Amino acid sequence: MRWGEGIEMFLTDANLFLWEILDMLPEPERSKVTPPPGKTMEEVKEEVIQFLSEAEDRISITDFNLHSLGIMFFRLSLHSQFIALAHRLRDRVISLSPEDFERLAEVSFQFNLDFDDAYQYVAAEKYNCEIVSFDSDFDRTDKGRLTPQQALERLMRK
Repeated sequence: MRWGEGIEMFLTDANLFLWEILDMLPEPERSKVTPPPGKTMEEVKEEVIQFLSEAEDRISITDFNLHSLGIMFFRLSLHSQFIALAHRLRDRVISLSPEDFERLAEVSFQFNLDFDDAYQYVAAEKYNCEIVSFDSDFDRTDKGRLTPQQALERLMRK
């Protein structure tokens, strides 16, 4: 059986991984990480960490998002944390090929998504994954998105 075949897989937004290292972020960066409306920082952090732990074998990330995290982690001198994350996800990094870029542009126009959200959407479409994110931009799409809590609830029902 190939990776993800026959089981629900979750394409995880890069920002979710920032909640794991929130306490390591310097104040200017930490203040940029904000919880969704109606939730506290601590509630979101617990939700995300529980999701990343319990769904570990079903989580994927795009190469684009992993590289974006690498840029941020290195800028913050969190090299070892990035290496640990990359090793943890090494078998579950998915990417788009140049043949997928036309679809990326179509999706961007269709749903009014920026490049990184369109990349996530097309990757989720190509690899048949559910998008897990706090980014409400995905709510405009036909795929939608799950919050980490909703993804956990799906796992518990199965």
